[in-house]
Amino acid sequence: VIGKTHKDILKELYQYDDYKINLFEKAWMPKIEERSFLLYDKLIEGVKKYLEDLDTFGAKLYLVTARQNEENVIWQMKLLGLENIFKEILVTKQKISKAKLIEPRINRDQENWLIGDTISDIETGKKLNINTLAVLSGFQGRELLEKSSPDLILNKIIDFK
Repeated sequence: VIGKTHKDILKELYQYDDYKINLFEKAWMPKIEERSFLLYDKLIEGVKKYLEDLDTFGAKLYLVTARQNEENVIWQMKLLGLENIFKEILVTKQKISKAKLIEPRINRDQENWLIGDTISDIETGKKLNINTLAVLSGFQGRELLEKSSPDLILNKIIDFK
């Protein structure tokens, strides 16, 4: 359901209370990061070439994710052929904020963009005072993402010029 968090869905459809939601999250989060589930992830058509072109033109690309299992993130990037495109792969492990990971890597002498598909991503960019691009390829819809006032909203990253 576009625009709804898993918490919203669990509360509305299954009448879960906070205790049950907490139990669900403890079991669900590690499960969705298992390699068997990561095999279901597919790249948006054209994104690999797009990122390679950006890399070739000198853009410094960082992958920043709120996932918990760093080893499996790196495994997945290798599987998708993306591991050499990113200057660094940064994983919050649900213990450190994306802002804390990103801030020391910002070069204020250059144009910086945070590209993300969640309100949290856009809020992070705003907090760091850098340009923000919301992409509609995630589970949050345009209406929700507009509330975070990104500098730009596009359907897919490959639409960013």
